[in-house]
Amino acid sequence: MATEEQRATLRHTLGMTRSAASYRNYYCANRGDPLIKELVDAGWMEKYADRDGYEWYRCTPAGIEQASADAVRA
Repeated sequence: MATEEQRATLRHTLGMTRSAASYRNYYCANRGDPLIKELVDAGWMEKYADRDGYEWYRCTPAGIEQASADAVRA
């Protein structure tokens, strides 16, 4: 079960902060961000790049499903 902070980060990654429609799938994080590590460990996010000292992540299909389910309930 995702925490509210985890769910909010998944929705933010997908651009679902103001509507249930997703228009992106990326998140720029500081190296070693503990919240992002939790999301990766849960299988909801994956790292796809290292650029300019930051790590770039995207939601996996499971993360998209989690965020979408939350958006429907909201």
